[in-house]
Amino acid sequence: MNPLRKRINLIFGVLCIPIAFQFFLGFLLGILTVLRKYGIFLSDYTLSFVIPQTVYPLLNALLALTVLLFLPRQRGVKGMFQPVKKDFFPWFGFFLGAVTVGNFANNFLMTLFERLTGIGLPAVFSEYDPSTVGQGVLFFFVIAVLPAVSEELLFRGLGGGGLAEFHPAGAVALSAFAFGLMHATVQQIPFAVFMGLVFGLIYVRTGNLLYPILLHFANNAWACAITFLQIAFGEEVTGIVYLIGSTVFFVAGIVSFRWLKKNGRLTLKEAPARVDGKTVLQSTLTSVGFWGFTALHLLLTVLNLMS
Repeated sequence: MNPLRKRINLIFGVLCIPIAFQFFLGFLLGILTVLRKYGIFLSDYTLSFVIPQTVYPLLNALLALTVLLFLPRQRGVKGMFQPVKKDFFPWFGFFLGAVTVGNFANNFLMTLFERLTGIGLPAVFSEYDPSTVGQGVLFFFVIAVLPAVSEELLFRGLGGGGLAEFHPAGAVALSAFAFGLMHATVQQIPFAVFMGLVFGLIYVRTGNLLYPILLHFANNAWACAITFLQIAFGEEVTGIVYLIGSTVFFVAGIVSFRWLKKNGRLTLKEAPARVDGKTVLQSTLTSVGFWGFTALHLLLTVLNLMS
């Protein structure tokens, strides 16, 4: 078998496991909900939000670390984490600009989708907005901290790192596609694909997984901060803060983009156009693992849209 297609099958096959676990976890939570009637106490917030958003990313991290131990040329995670260097700051500025552009484009697409379909799309996790300090701490932990580590290990470490030895640009594109589709909600997929490209580029160019982890955390922490502002001060104050922040982020992005481009940091190294006579696209489209992953997550996206 084509070695690139074999690796794509392995990685996308592994990425199918978390969604199967999601269905099992839903069944388990249903049992726990029933058991509440018999004296086992768990709050609705814990059952519906904290447990799923904690157990799922922990599984992702464990899964990624386990598979990475067995990938050829990538034994364990040694070398994936390095100290933060001075080049982190231009990459951070580049990320800030990308977040601003990505949010603007995603909001435009969602508005267009709602007008064309007549389907109203609620804010993701809006029904789980914290109402106490304790819930706020849990909300921040499961939204900002856990996903940054687990998703970067899974999609950049396993996905991007596992394919970069064959084709760096293809690794960035495929890991971004998987990252976007994994979110399985219309509201999140376009933005997640775009940010997956940004995180993937940064990881492949620097070889340091700590960079996308920190940037992913910064993105989610900013989203949490906006949520907390809305709860505490309302839409008007939050809108002003968001506008000021987005303006600063965009300017930082322009400055950083120019510096990175000038220093040749935005280009990926040359890769063979074909592996065993097949392009990356051909290897992907003939991968059973890729189509299995895609079908499962598209089904989940449709189910989320209908609910």
